[in-house]
Amino acid sequence: MKKVMAARAMTEDKHMSKKVFPQETAAELLRKSEQRLSSILASITDCHFELDKKWRFILINDHAVEYFGRKREELIGLSYFEAFPTLKGSIFKKQYNKAVSKSISVHFDVESILYPGRWIELHVYPTEERGISVFFRDITEHKRA
Repeated sequence: MKKVMAARAMTEDKHMSKKVFPQETAAELLRKSEQRLSSILASITDCHFELDKKWRFILINDHAVEYFGRKREELIGLSYFEAFPTLKGSIFKKQYNKAVSKSISVHFDVESILYPGRWIELHVYPTEERGISVFFRDITEHKRA
């Protein structure tokens, strides 16, 4: 009887450690995945930002910070259309809404409202949280060619 109880205790300990170990592994994998994603987004040459469902900046890479001419801390948490009021009612808002409402990616070229005379190419992707992820780049030289 003592051997059976000891065997049960060992089995329960094994099961308990199996339950704990995968959670720790999952947390570690998630952390590494987030670090990898941050590293990739920091290394791309396109400007990139993400907005939540209330159009607030939740992520912005260095290239986008430079393009917008604003500090990251100034933009994070701020509504895109509060940060750039001249864009309200613009093609940007229409295309961003289209990406979210239809759950589709949207691609378009447009003359910059922030920098007249410059052209940008945008790729807008809806996120699971009903926000958007935007990649864009200056294509002025390409348009002039």
